[in-house]
Amino acid sequence: PILQFAGATAAIVTGHSVGREGPAIHVGAATASMLGQWLHLPNNSVRILVACGTAAAIAASLNTPIAGVVFAMEVVMMEYSLVGFTPVILAAVCATSMTPLVFGSTPFVEAPAMQMTSLLELPYMLLVGVVLGTLASLFIVSVRRLFLWARAHPLWLRTTAAGLVTGLCALAAPQIMGVGYDTVELTLVGGLGLSALVMIVSLKLVATTACIGLGIPGGLIGPTVVMGALGGAALGVIGHALAPDLSASSSFYALLG
Repeated sequence: PILQFAGATAAIVTGHSVGREGPAIHVGAATASMLGQWLHLPNNSVRILVACGTAAAIAASLNTPIAGVVFAMEVVMMEYSLVGFTPVILAAVCATSMTPLVFGSTPFVEAPAMQMTSLLELPYMLLVGVVLGTLASLFIVSVRRLFLWARAHPLWLRTTAAGLVTGLCALAAPQIMGVGYDTVELTLVGGLGLSALVMIVSLKLVATTACIGLGIPGGLIGPTVVMGALGGAALGVIGHALAPDLSASSSFYALLG
């Protein structure tokens, strides 16, 4: 967990296109596992502790205790039981209560009030889901293939290549650097045009694929939120141009994305 903490911190601070939630989950789960091993607990108790660490990390990172509990029960515990559910939800609630004490009660992204304009938008929303699902599939396949290709090369060469790709992408779109939640917030208030949205999504995809596939320590949640939001906003701009009276704002589609 110490190496994950230090590596992810260095990667985010230096502008690599990775997220912060993944490393937090890794650190939380690994620390809880170490605690269970030090106490010589049985395997089922260690699994519960790992689920507690996972749920607490998600809850503290995103201020979402319910999401942390659901993720931990589905992915780590792989079952719902009272014995496992009680300590996991306690850990998530405790972690969430700590977040406002350190960072305040302001959400990490401010979303303005918005609503759908017409039920006739529903078919277009289905299209948005298909397009963004395809983009997500492309991202997953690209990361896997790059990882399989790159693992035969030394670490220093892979990380150098990842930094080079990120730097070149940042020359054209500085918004791709770091986690990118500030860019999401700008998108939710309609601060980016279509060309900027398309360029940032494309370069964010390339930079994040390079960073994750080549071994930079970091998470996937932040970059996928950015790509989803900006991709949705781009499709919202297109939809509004095609049917101005029937289409909601690009901010609404950014939130869907």
